[in-house]
Amino acid sequence: MNLGGFAYPINTLWMLSCRRSLKSFNASVHRVKEAQSQVLHTVLSTNQDCAYGRHYQFSQLKHADDFRERVPVTEYEALQPWVDQICEGQSGVLTTEPVRLLEPTSGSVAGRRLIPYTNSLKRQFQNGINAWIADLYTSRPALRRGRAYWMVSPPIAAQRTAGGLKIGFADDTEYLGLTGRLAAACVMAVPPWTMRNVRTEDAPYRTLLHLLAARDLVLISVWSPSFLTNLMSLLPQVSDRLLSDLTTLIPTKSVVHVRSVLHSGDDLPTMLRRLWPQLSLISCWSDGSAAHGVHGIRTLFPHVEIQPKGIISTEAFMSFPILGHTGSALSILSHFFEFQPLSSSSDSRDTLLATELSQGEHYRVIVTTGGGLYRYQTHDVIEVTGFVGQCPLIRFRGRSNKTSDLVGEKLTEVFVASAIRRMADQLSLVPGFAMLVPRRDTPGYRLLLELGGTKQKPSNEIVAETMERLLSENPWYDHAIRVGQLQRLEATIDDRGTGTLWATYEEKCMQIGMRRGDIKPTALDTRLDWDVTPRRDN
Repeated sequence: MNLGGFAYPINTLWMLSCRRSLKSFNASVHRVKEAQSQVLHTVLSTNQDCAYGRHYQFSQLKHADDFRERVPVTEYEALQPWVDQICEGQSGVLTTEPVRLLEPTSGSVAGRRLIPYTNSLKRQFQNGINAWIADLYTSRPALRRGRAYWMVSPPIAAQRTAGGLKIGFADDTEYLGLTGRLAAACVMAVPPWTMRNVRTEDAPYRTLLHLLAARDLVLISVWSPSFLTNLMSLLPQVSDRLLSDLTTLIPTKSVVHVRSVLHSGDDLPTMLRRLWPQLSLISCWSDGSAAHGVHGIRTLFPHVEIQPKGIISTEAFMSFPILGHTGSALSILSHFFEFQPLSSSSDSRDTLLATELSQGEHYRVIVTTGGGLYRYQTHDVIEVTGFVGQCPLIRFRGRSNKTSDLVGEKLTEVFVASAIRRMADQLSLVPGFAMLVPRRDTPGYRLLLELGGTKQKPSNEIVAETMERLLSENPWYDHAIRVGQLQRLEATIDDRGTGTLWATYEEKCMQIGMRRGDIKPTALDTRLDWDVTPRRDN
């Protein structure tokens, strides 16, 4: 049941239930080393009797230095045999606690990964989520006065492992505690159950339908900014159908208002402001390759505050945003974190702790969680933007293990993302989407680029030449171009503002089994199945 009319007391109750996590975090930022040591001690002592804990003698590891010396940095592939045992129904494998379910994730390169979830891991996620909610609703009290659109990934088809373990959460709200789940369910503009049994291609329309019924919408939380801009761009195309279906959801008087807005002839930003006059904050990815899509949101919602999301993955809750600070705060009470400078080998045991980082530097993140991931190499690259007390503020920059190597050039996503940012700055471009892909016809690369907000758009040739000059700072790429191993870079530019390129990328990701909420913008896609001219079907 939607209780949007009681939004303020419900959201306030949710905020109050989350304040303990924020209070604990605020106290811990002045003793980060001690807080992180306690997190590690809890994980090791809890799991010392599981098979993995016995193998690496967790009971003998008293300090972080012992842990780093005796337990190797690991990749998912090394954990696969242990996860397979869990899938077969064995207990006490990676954790002493029972595994509640396995959450699927696509991984960065290929294949499905199954991440074990325990009650401890769920509590670790809640520590970060609750601190964010408490800070957000305390600092922006107006957000408590209406409903919110929390983008929830449609549930996957019911699956179980050979040993009977469930695969996948019913919906994303299961990451929340009981109070949070009840509160969110009551004031969600698009409740999860309204999306059940909805085909993937019909999900955007169903979402718009329920959003139009929520005139008191105050908050939008999505992952990709491009998802939101494409969703809103669909509105004028299906307005008549929406108005017809809307009569089953809201009173006739409210339908009349929506009809007057949709048929007003106003531009889209004006229409959106009239449809949701109380909307005051949008939470979305704003770092890494997702930064290109933020301009589109600012264009559609010029009067709405945009808060960048923290760094969250299926494996770990790494950081959460704090209003008033650049970057997101490392979630020091969630997991035990280690960091590797980009200059070091990814499997090196030499790591830095959270108190040993430097502002402006880039690092790979390694996590140890209550779900059975120990010294797990995430390959996420972060930049330290500052500190809250001793706690690092971080920003996502890309993936260190996403590399394209057609003839030995070894282009990494982090390097390509930097080149794209600099290309856009040099040519005064505002990309809505930008991604480098290998060409399938002949060895070489193509830059896919969507432009918006640029008065004078350069030719494809100028864009390609500028981008290639920046990529040639990689000596192996430069050599491959000079000797003819790689063809000159080409550019495909869409300046119509249709979102075609993002939609094509999203469609391809879903074709290989990814859920829409898991699709992250990337500067480099290594799959060789891109059409020369991506298209979008209406």
